Amino acid sequence: MTVVSKLIVFLSLAAAFTGSFLLFKFFYWGGGIKDISEDYASFVRKVGIRLAFTGSLVMPLFLMIDLFDLPNNALSQAVFFYAVLAVILVFLGFIYNEPNTR
Repeated sequence: MTVVSKLIVFLSLAAAFTGSFLLFKFFYWGGGIKDISEDYASFVRKVGIRLAFTGSLVMPLFLMIDLFDLPNNALSQAVFFYAVLAVILVFLGFIYNEPNTR
């Protein structure tokens, strides 16, 4: 199960980075790409948001599964404390990071 959970964490991280990069490249970097149709811009926006959100949402779940799959001698209260703290900080980042509306 360790290999599968690590693979899913890697794929979710890749999806989150890919979606974020799509949104950044098409709509922010250098003022965004101007010579694309509105349909294509809508498609890129929809795919980028889905990739970034889905990858970011799945990642903490499988990180926790990977944490519980550690050997007994590697587990301590500090490991669980920092893991829970990291998950809480990720979700707080989602809640309090409002998009920049112009």
